[in-house]
Amino acid sequence: MSIIEVKSLKQFHDMISSSKHTLLLWIKPWCPYCALMEGRYKEVAASGMFKKVAFAIVDLEEQKEIAEEVEIIGIPKADLFRNGKRIARIEGLTEQGEFEAWLLRTINEKSDPVAVHRLDKLGLMSRSTETLPSYACKSQAMCIGKFEDRRKRPLIFPKNRKAFVDLEPNCVFQPTEGDNGILIGRANDDASYFDIILWNSPQDNPGKVYFSIDFMPDPVKKARFESAVFQVTVAEDSADESHSPLTIHDLYPTDEDDMVDRSVFMSGPEDGDAVPEDDALSVFSSIYEGSRPRGRNTTTTVRGHGINSPTAAWTFTVRDSPSARYGLAAHYDMYITLPTTKRVWLQFTSKAVLVKGEERKHKTTLRIGTIEKPYERIMDLSAVLRSA
Repeated sequence: MSIIEVKSLKQFHDMISSSKHTLLLWIKPWCPYCALMEGRYKEVAASGMFKKVAFAIVDLEEQKEIAEEVEIIGIPKADLFRNGKRIARIEGLTEQGEFEAWLLRTINEKSDPVAVHRLDKLGLMSRSTETLPSYACKSQAMCIGKFEDRRKRPLIFPKNRKAFVDLEPNCVFQPTEGDNGILIGRANDDASYFDIILWNSPQDNPGKVYFSIDFMPDPVKKARFESAVFQVTVAEDSADESHSPLTIHDLYPTDEDDMVDRSVFMSGPEDGDAVPEDDALSVFSSIYEGSRPRGRNTTTTVRGHGINSPTAAWTFTVRDSPSARYGLAAHYDMYITLPTTKRVWLQFTSKAVLVKGEERKHKTTLRIGTIEKPYERIMDLSAVLRSA
Protein backbone atom coordinates (compact mmCIF):
# COMPACT_ATOMS: atom_id res chain seq x y z
CA MET A 1 0.00 0.00 0.00
CA SER A 2 1.39 3.40 -0.97
CA ILE A 3 1.87 6.12 1.63
CA ILE A 4 0.37 9.55 1.10
CA GLU A 5 2.53 12.63 1.71
CA VAL A 6 0.27 15.34 3.08
CA LYS A 7 1.01 18.60 1.25
CA SER A 8 -1.63 21.06 2.47
CA LEU A 9 -3.90 21.91 5.37
CA LYS A 10 -6.96 21.16 3.24
CA GLN A 11 -5.64 17.71 2.33
CA PHE A 12 -5.00 17.06 6.03
CA HIS A 13 -8.59 18.00 6.96
CA ASP A 14 -10.04 15.92 4.12
CA MET A 15 -8.07 12.84 5.17
CA ILE A 16 -8.88 12.92 8.89
CA SER A 17 -12.59 13.57 8.13
CA SER A 18 -12.90 10.31 6.21
CA SER A 19 -14.95 7.42 7.58
CA LYS A 20 -11.95 5.24 6.82
CA HIS A 21 -9.20 4.87 9.42
CA THR A 22 -6.40 7.31 8.61
CA LEU A 23 -2.99 6.93 10.24
CA LEU A 24 -0.67 9.97 10.25
CA LEU A 25 3.01 9.80 11.12
CA TRP A 26 4.44 13.15 12.28
CA ILE A 27 8.11 13.67 11.47
CA LYS A 28 10.82 16.30 11.07
CA PRO A 29 13.81 15.81 8.74
CA TRP A 30 16.47 16.54 11.37
CA CYS A 31 15.22 13.92 13.84
CA PRO A 32 17.10 10.57 13.52
CA TYR A 33 14.34 8.70 15.40
CA CYS A 34 11.89 9.96 12.77
CA ALA A 35 14.02 8.52 9.97
CA LEU A 36 14.08 5.11 11.68
CA MET A 37 10.36 5.20 12.44
CA GLU A 38 9.53 6.24 8.89
CA GLY A 39 11.27 3.10 7.56
CA ARG A 40 9.32 0.84 9.92
CA TYR A 41 6.10 2.70 9.16
CA LYS A 42 6.57 2.04 5.44
CA GLU A 43 7.17 -1.65 6.15
CA VAL A 44 3.90 -1.84 8.09
CA ALA A 45 2.03 -0.08 5.29
CA ALA A 46 3.52 -2.43 2.67
CA SER A 47 2.79 -5.59 4.69
CA GLY A 48 -0.82 -5.84 3.48
CA MET A 49 -2.10 -6.37 7.04
CA PHE A 50 -4.06 -3.11 7.11
CA LYS A 51 -5.98 -2.81 3.86
CA LYS A 52 -8.66 -0.65 5.47
CA VAL A 53 -6.21 1.94 6.79
CA ALA A 54 -4.91 4.94 4.85
CA PHE A 55 -1.26 5.60 5.73
CA ALA A 56 0.10 9.15 5.50
CA ILE A 57 3.17 11.14 6.55
CA VAL A 58 3.32 14.80 7.56
CA ASP A 59 6.64 16.67 7.49
CA LEU A 60 6.08 19.33 10.14
CA GLU A 61 9.01 21.41 8.87
CA GLU A 62 7.42 21.77 5.42
CA GLN A 63 3.77 21.97 6.48
CA LYS A 64 3.86 25.03 8.75
CA GLU A 65 0.08 25.57 8.70
CA ILE A 66 -0.60 22.02 9.85
CA ALA A 67 2.13 22.29 12.51
CA GLU A 68 0.55 25.45 13.93
CA GLU A 69 -2.88 23.80 14.09
CA VAL A 70 -1.94 20.47 15.66
CA GLU A 71 0.89 21.71 17.95
CA ILE A 72 2.78 18.41 18.06
CA ILE A 73 5.32 18.22 20.91
CA GLY A 74 7.83 15.38 20.64
CA ILE A 75 8.44 13.35 17.50
CA PRO A 76 8.06 10.81 15.93
CA LYS A 77 4.43 10.29 16.78
CA ALA A 78 1.54 8.51 15.00
CA ASP A 79 -2.13 9.49 15.31
CA LEU A 80 -5.09 7.40 14.14
CA PHE A 81 -8.11 9.41 12.92
CA ARG A 82 -11.64 8.55 11.87
CA ASN A 83 -14.60 10.85 11.11
CA GLY A 84 -12.60 13.93 12.10
CA LYS A 85 -11.58 12.64 15.53
CA ARG A 86 -8.32 11.30 16.83
CA ILE A 87 -9.01 7.91 18.36
CA ALA A 88 -5.50 6.72 19.26
CA ARG A 89 -1.88 7.81 19.50
CA ILE A 90 1.49 6.06 19.81
CA GLU A 91 4.60 8.08 20.63
CA GLY A 92 8.30 7.73 20.02
CA LEU A 93 10.36 5.16 18.14
CA THR A 94 8.80 1.70 18.46
CA GLU A 95 9.68 -1.70 17.03
CA GLN A 96 7.74 -2.78 13.95
CA GLY A 97 6.03 -5.70 15.73
CA GLU A 98 4.96 -3.47 18.62
CA PHE A 99 3.60 -0.91 16.18
CA GLU A 100 1.65 -3.55 14.26
CA ALA A 101 0.19 -4.98 17.48
CA TRP A 102 -0.85 -1.51 18.65
CA LEU A 103 -2.62 -0.81 15.38
CA LEU A 104 -4.35 -4.22 15.28
CA ARG A 105 -5.65 -3.76 18.83
CA THR A 106 -6.78 -0.21 18.13
CA ILE A 107 -8.86 -0.96 15.03
CA ASN A 108 -9.95 -4.45 16.17
CA GLU A 109 -8.63 -5.86 12.91
CA LYS A 110 -9.17 -9.64 12.69
CA SER A 111 -8.77 -10.06 8.96
CA ASP A 112 -5.23 -11.43 9.27
CA PRO A 113 -5.39 -14.21 11.89
CA VAL A 114 -1.87 -15.40 11.05
CA ALA A 115 -0.43 -11.98 11.92
CA VAL A 116 -2.54 -11.78 15.08
CA HIS A 117 -1.36 -15.23 16.16
CA ARG A 118 2.29 -14.36 15.46
CA LEU A 119 2.14 -11.13 17.45
CA ASP A 120 0.16 -12.80 20.25
CA LYS A 121 2.83 -15.47 20.63
CA LEU A 122 5.38 -12.71 21.07
CA GLY A 123 3.23 -11.23 23.83
CA LEU A 124 2.69 -8.03 21.87
CA MET A 125 -1.09 -8.15 21.44
CA SER A 126 -1.65 -7.70 25.17
CA ARG A 127 1.21 -5.29 25.84
CA SER A 128 0.23 -1.77 26.78
CA THR A 129 1.85 1.06 24.81
CA GLU A 130 2.56 2.72 28.16
CA THR A 131 5.22 0.05 28.82
CA LEU A 132 6.99 0.58 25.50
CA PRO A 133 10.35 2.37 25.53
CA SER A 134 9.89 5.83 24.03
CA TYR A 135 12.72 7.35 22.03
CA ALA A 136 11.73 10.72 20.69
CA CYS A 137 13.10 14.07 19.55
CA LYS A 138 11.91 17.03 21.54
CA SER A 139 9.98 19.51 19.41
CA GLN A 140 11.42 22.92 20.25
CA ALA A 141 10.04 26.41 19.85
CA MET A 142 11.24 28.60 17.01
CA CYS A 143 13.23 31.72 17.89
CA ILE A 144 11.39 35.02 17.45
CA GLY A 145 13.92 37.41 19.00
CA LYS A 146 12.34 38.04 22.42
CA PHE A 147 14.39 39.97 24.97
CA GLU A 148 14.12 41.50 28.42
CA ASP A 149 13.81 45.29 28.33
CA ARG A 150 14.98 47.28 31.36
CA ARG A 151 13.92 50.69 30.16
CA LYS A 152 13.11 52.10 33.60
CA ARG A 153 16.08 53.89 35.15
CA PRO A 154 17.34 52.59 38.48
CA LEU A 155 17.62 55.14 41.31
CA ILE A 156 21.25 54.17 41.71
CA PHE A 157 23.61 53.46 38.82
CA PRO A 158 25.11 50.13 40.02
CA LYS A 159 28.51 49.04 38.79
CA ASN A 160 27.47 45.46 38.06
CA ARG A 161 23.94 44.90 36.84
CA LYS A 162 22.18 41.54 37.17
CA ALA A 163 22.51 39.49 33.97
CA PHE A 164 19.64 39.75 31.52
CA VAL A 165 17.25 36.78 31.43
CA ASP A 166 17.17 34.45 28.42
CA LEU A 167 13.50 34.48 27.34
CA GLU A 168 13.99 31.88 24.58
CA PRO A 169 16.35 29.20 25.92
CA ASN A 170 17.17 26.47 23.40
CA CYS A 171 14.86 27.88 20.75
CA VAL A 172 15.54 26.94 17.11
CA PHE A 173 16.60 29.35 14.35
CA GLN A 174 16.26 28.18 10.74
CA PRO A 175 18.10 30.56 8.40
CA THR A 176 16.69 31.13 4.93
CA GLU A 177 18.11 32.89 1.92
CA GLY A 178 17.59 36.62 2.16
CA ASP A 179 16.71 36.84 5.85
CA ASN A 180 18.52 39.23 8.19
CA GLY A 181 19.21 36.76 10.97
CA ILE A 182 17.65 36.62 14.42
CA LEU A 183 18.20 38.63 17.59
CA ILE A 184 19.68 36.24 20.17
CA GLY A 185 20.61 38.62 22.96
CA ARG A 186 20.08 42.21 24.09
CA ALA A 187 20.99 44.17 27.22
CA ASN A 188 20.11 47.77 27.95
CA ASP A 189 20.39 50.51 30.52
CA ASP A 190 17.54 52.90 29.84
CA ALA A 191 18.03 53.94 26.19
CA SER A 192 21.59 52.60 25.84
CA TYR A 193 21.86 49.01 24.67
CA PHE A 194 23.92 46.43 22.85
CA ASP A 195 22.60 43.40 21.00
CA ILE A 196 23.74 40.24 19.20
CA ILE A 197 22.41 38.94 15.88
CA LEU A 198 22.90 35.35 14.66
CA TRP A 199 22.81 34.69 10.93
CA ASN A 200 23.93 32.40 8.13
CA SER A 201 24.50 32.96 4.42
CA PRO A 202 23.17 29.86 2.56
CA GLN A 203 24.56 31.03 -0.78
CA ASP A 204 28.01 31.40 0.78
CA ASN A 205 29.24 28.57 3.02
CA PRO A 206 26.57 26.81 5.12
CA GLY A 207 29.31 25.99 7.63
CA LYS A 208 29.90 29.66 8.36
CA VAL A 209 28.03 30.97 11.37
CA TYR A 210 27.93 34.76 11.57
CA PHE A 211 27.43 37.08 14.53
CA SER A 212 26.84 40.81 14.51
CA ILE A 213 27.10 43.03 17.57
CA ASP A 214 25.64 46.54 17.69
CA PHE A 215 26.53 49.09 20.35
CA MET A 216 23.99 51.90 20.73
CA PRO A 217 24.83 54.37 23.53
CA ASP A 218 22.45 57.15 24.54
CA PRO A 219 23.78 60.52 23.25
CA VAL A 220 21.50 62.39 25.64
CA LYS A 221 23.48 60.95 28.56
CA LYS A 222 26.81 61.29 26.71
CA ALA A 223 27.10 57.54 27.00
CA ARG A 224 29.56 55.25 25.25
CA PHE A 225 30.62 51.61 25.36
CA GLU A 226 34.32 51.35 26.14
CA SER A 227 34.85 47.55 26.06
CA ALA A 228 33.03 44.27 25.49
CA VAL A 229 33.52 40.50 25.38
CA PHE A 230 31.58 37.87 23.43
CA GLN A 231 32.17 34.12 23.86
CA VAL A 232 30.41 31.21 22.15
CA THR A 233 30.76 27.43 22.44
CA VAL A 234 29.44 25.21 19.64
CA ALA A 235 28.40 21.56 19.49
CA GLU A 236 26.31 19.24 17.36
CA ASP A 237 22.73 19.03 18.66
CA SER A 238 21.67 15.38 18.81
CA ALA A 239 18.21 13.87 19.10
CA ASP A 240 19.01 12.44 22.53
CA GLU A 241 19.75 16.00 23.72
CA SER A 242 23.48 15.28 23.97
CA HIS A 243 25.94 17.82 22.58
CA SER A 244 29.12 16.65 20.85
CA PRO A 245 31.68 19.49 20.66
CA LEU A 246 32.44 20.85 17.20
CA THR A 247 35.88 22.04 16.14
CA ILE A 248 36.10 25.60 14.85
CA HIS A 249 38.13 25.49 11.62
CA ASP A 250 38.38 29.24 11.13
CA LEU A 251 37.16 32.48 12.65
CA TYR A 252 37.23 36.20 11.94
CA PRO A 253 38.60 38.46 13.19
CA THR A 254 41.59 36.88 14.90
CA ASP A 255 44.37 38.58 16.81
CA GLU A 256 46.10 39.10 13.47
CA ASP A 257 43.01 40.71 11.95
CA ASP A 258 42.66 43.68 14.31
CA MET A 259 39.66 45.80 13.38
CA VAL A 260 40.79 49.40 13.71
CA ASP A 261 39.67 52.88 12.70
CA ARG A 262 36.01 51.95 12.80
CA SER A 263 33.34 54.64 12.54
CA VAL A 264 30.94 55.49 15.31
CA PHE A 265 27.82 56.83 13.65
CA MET A 266 25.90 59.52 15.46
CA SER A 267 22.66 61.10 14.38
CA GLY A 268 21.51 64.44 15.70
CA PRO A 269 23.08 67.68 16.93
CA GLU A 270 26.74 68.59 16.83
CA ASP A 271 28.88 68.43 19.97
CA GLY A 272 27.62 70.82 22.60
CA ASP A 273 24.09 71.02 21.24
CA ALA A 274 21.29 69.89 23.50
CA VAL A 275 19.29 66.84 22.51
CA PRO A 276 15.69 66.83 23.74
CA GLU A 277 14.91 63.86 25.99
CA ASP A 278 12.11 62.67 23.70
CA ASP A 279 14.46 62.52 20.71
CA ALA A 280 16.85 59.98 22.22
CA LEU A 281 15.02 56.90 20.94
CA SER A 282 14.48 58.37 17.48
CA VAL A 283 18.23 58.91 17.27
CA PHE A 284 18.78 55.20 17.86
CA SER A 285 15.97 54.16 15.54
CA SER A 286 17.71 56.06 12.77
CA ILE A 287 20.95 54.20 13.44
CA TYR A 288 19.35 50.80 13.87
CA GLU A 289 17.22 50.98 10.74
CA GLY A 290 20.29 51.32 8.56
CA SER A 291 20.36 55.02 7.67
CA ARG A 292 23.88 56.46 7.44
CA PRO A 293 24.15 59.59 9.54
CA ARG A 294 27.30 61.58 10.18
CA GLY A 295 30.31 59.39 11.09
CA ARG A 296 33.17 59.95 13.51
CA ASN A 297 36.29 57.83 13.48
CA THR A 298 37.28 55.87 16.56
CA THR A 299 40.24 53.53 16.90
CA THR A 300 39.19 50.19 18.34
CA THR A 301 40.75 46.75 18.53
CA VAL A 302 38.92 43.45 18.19
CA ARG A 303 40.82 40.29 19.03
CA GLY A 304 39.49 36.79 18.45
CA HIS A 305 40.76 33.33 19.26
CA GLY A 306 39.45 29.74 19.36
CA ILE A 307 40.56 28.02 16.14
CA ASN A 308 40.81 24.22 16.59
CA SER A 309 38.63 24.32 19.68
CA PRO A 310 34.84 24.38 20.32
CA THR A 311 34.93 27.87 21.87
CA ALA A 312 35.52 31.24 20.20
CA ALA A 313 35.93 34.51 22.07
CA TRP A 314 36.31 38.11 20.95
CA THR A 315 37.30 41.17 22.97
CA PHE A 316 36.47 44.72 21.90
CA THR A 317 38.49 47.61 23.32
CA VAL A 318 38.95 51.29 22.56
CA ARG A 319 42.54 52.29 21.91
CA ASP A 320 44.02 55.14 23.89
CA SER A 321 43.63 58.06 21.50
CA PRO A 322 41.71 61.35 21.24
CA SER A 323 38.86 59.42 19.58
CA ALA A 324 38.48 57.12 22.59
CA ARG A 325 35.79 59.44 23.96
CA TYR A 326 33.44 58.15 21.27
CA GLY A 327 33.66 54.57 22.53
CA LEU A 328 33.20 51.39 20.51
CA ALA A 329 31.91 51.55 16.96
CA ALA A 330 28.23 50.98 16.27
CA HIS A 331 28.59 47.65 14.44
CA TYR A 332 30.93 44.66 14.26
CA ASP A 333 30.70 41.40 12.29
CA MET A 334 32.36 38.10 13.23
CA TYR A 335 32.13 34.54 11.98
CA ILE A 336 33.24 31.00 12.74
CA THR A 337 33.60 28.16 10.23
CA LEU A 338 32.40 24.72 11.34
CA PRO A 339 32.28 21.21 9.84
CA THR A 340 29.04 20.39 8.00
CA THR A 341 26.39 19.94 10.67
CA LYS A 342 22.59 19.84 10.41
CA ARG A 343 21.94 21.31 13.83
CA VAL A 344 24.41 23.51 15.68
CA TRP A 345 23.94 24.07 19.41
CA LEU A 346 25.32 27.39 20.63
CA GLN A 347 25.99 28.41 24.22
CA PHE A 348 27.12 32.00 24.67
CA THR A 349 27.67 34.93 27.00
CA SER A 350 28.53 38.56 26.47
CA LYS A 351 29.15 41.66 28.52
CA ALA A 352 29.80 45.30 27.73
CA VAL A 353 31.03 48.19 29.88
CA LEU A 354 28.89 51.31 29.52
CA VAL A 355 30.14 54.74 30.63
CA LYS A 356 28.01 57.85 31.09
CA GLY A 357 29.01 61.50 31.34
CA GLU A 358 32.00 63.48 30.16
CA GLU A 359 34.06 62.59 33.23
CA ARG A 360 33.25 58.85 33.06
CA LYS A 361 32.12 58.78 36.67
CA HIS A 362 29.13 56.51 36.00
CA LYS A 363 30.10 53.05 34.79
CA THR A 364 28.15 49.79 34.63
CA THR A 365 28.51 46.34 33.08
CA LEU A 366 25.62 44.97 31.02
CA ARG A 367 25.56 41.17 30.84
CA ILE A 368 23.90 38.72 28.45
CA GLY A 369 24.06 35.39 30.27
CA THR A 370 26.65 34.24 32.79
CA ILE A 371 29.17 31.40 33.03
CA GLU A 372 26.75 29.59 35.35
CA LYS A 373 23.71 30.27 33.16
CA PRO A 374 24.63 31.09 29.55
CA TYR A 375 22.16 31.71 26.74
CA GLU A 376 21.49 28.72 24.46
CA ARG A 377 20.27 28.55 20.86
CA ILE A 378 20.01 25.92 18.12
CA MET A 379 20.74 26.77 14.49
CA ASP A 380 18.95 24.28 12.24
CA LEU A 381 20.79 24.08 8.91
CA SER A 382 19.03 20.97 7.56
CA ALA A 383 16.98 22.93 4.98
CA VAL A 384 20.06 24.93 3.93
CA LEU A 385 22.09 21.74 3.41
CA ARG A 386 19.29 20.08 1.42
CA SER A 387 19.19 22.98 -1.04
CA ALA A 388 22.97 23.33 -1.28
